[in-house]
Amino acid sequence: MKTEKPKSAVGRPTSYSQDIADKICILLGEGKTLRSICAMEGMPVVTTIWRWEQKYPEFCKLSLRAREDGTNCLAEECLEIADNPILEPQDKKVRIDTRLRLIGKWNAKRYGDKIEHEVSHQFIPLDQLAQKIQSLETAPGALPTQ
Repeated sequence: MKTEKPKSAVGRPTSYSQDIADKICILLGEGKTLRSICAMEGMPVVTTIWRWEQKYPEFCKLSLRAREDGTNCLAEECLEIADNPILEPQDKKVRIDTRLRLIGKWNAKRYGDKIEHEVSHQFIPLDQLAQKIQSLETAPGALPTQ
């Protein structure tokens, strides 16, 4: 009689694991990208993490918070890059601009460009509005009213 031996885990994890979820959130909070995390040994693929975020609301909430924290790390990284005497000025500029652009998108509330909207209203008195509507309705080629 042949006994089947249990299958060993091959490949990347797909079943939700609180331990792996916690590690992912810690790494996101350190400013690591999801893609770089998924390239690490023992981590699931990006689509698995997206699926976990949809299926497990608590993980979704924690990973969003971790990503927000990660933008703070990226902002600090900009200072380190700027102060690095080894890097060429153009290289510094590209690295810093890329990070600033990303953190502005990923955490717009804190790092995004502040845009002011100016709204001006031209109010028409009610009697003038009624006259304007009436003149449009009686104008040649006006659509018939019901």
